[in-house]
Amino acid sequence: MVSSLSSFTTIDGSDNRFFYVRTIGENNVIFSGSDSVESGADEPNESEIQITSTEANSFRPRKDKVSGKVAFLKTVGADTQLFVMKFDGTEEVQLTDVTPVTGFRQSEIDFTWYNNGNRILYPSLNKLYSISAFGTGNSVVYEAPLGVLITEVDANESNGLVAIKTNDASGYNARISIINPNTGIESLVVIENVNGALGGVDYSIDASKILYTRDVSGFEDPDYSCLLYTSPS
Repeated sequence: MVSSLSSFTTIDGSDNRFFYVRTIGENNVIFSGSDSVESGADEPNESEIQITSTEANSFRPRKDKVSGKVAFLKTVGADTQLFVMKFDGTEEVQLTDVTPVTGFRQSEIDFTWYNNGNRILYPSLNKLYSISAFGTGNSVVYEAPLGVLITEVDANESNGLVAIKTNDASGYNARISIINPNTGIESLVVIENVNGALGGVDYSIDASKILYTRDVSGFEDPDYSCLLYTSPS
């Protein structure tokens, strides 16, 4: 009996461009993928791989090309901790412990790579922390007034400054400003004293603009169930 010979290879996902989250059961699970091989192809992405376990709640993946790592958030007990791993999901390391990532709604909270992939900035209540990509040297670089929660942060490597969004415990009284994490000094207020929600803070690569969303209707409710609309900075 004669059969044809064939071969196959497996992928490790190291070249995948995108990292995203799917809900499987009760947990968020991180996947990676890339563009379809053929232009306009309707087939599923054959490069897609699952890189975190379905047994854990993992979310908010942030890729850094310089360090070759993905930072992400993961629920550990009652806390949300910061982790890093390689692009293929191996060599997972927990960075935070005593000072977890916390603030207004874990679904809203964000962090950012900083200093060319050597450090990560993350919020914990009213303080912004800097920790190395190896989990060492955790320190406070900025502190907002008591009762103010730091929810979003995005760094700019060209000028070393950081955009942050703060809000109160209800998600409102939001404010976006620029700070210097080396001095802890606020250098510019982008927007404040407006009704409604702000979000989606992104510092442009040339440091000339801040992209964010704003609910221009000014609507507010106790459940923070408003819609966000794009607004110019």
